[in-house]
Amino acid sequence: MTLLNAADVYFDRHLDKRGAPAPPEQLADENAPAFKRIPAAANRVSDGCVVAPSMVLGMTDGRYYEQVADNVYRFSPFVLAPASMASIHGADGHMDINTYAKMVECYREMFTHE
Repeated sequence: MTLLNAADVYFDRHLDKRGAPAPPEQLADENAPAFKRIPAAANRVSDGCVVAPSMVLGMTDGRYYEQVADNVYRFSPFVLAPASMASIHGADGHMDINTYAKMVECYREMFTHE
């Protein structure tokens, strides 16, 4: 069984431009029909994977979509070996081409199937 970086139903505590704590982001509804598309797509791409709500301790661009969307799911459909984790946000950030292709496949499945 593969565990994907889950669709993130969380609050995001960050600082505003003045350095003061910003309000948390809205919680996304894991019972909404849109959320159900995420594990369905992930399972079509990677049979047996598990998708579960989780918390992200960082700022994402999702905060900009909250005013135009009912739910914002911060979802990254990739599997990384521990040795690869530092390569994503580290110096010379990169991702294996096969991992990237699998991400694209998952997003395509999510947006083209009901």
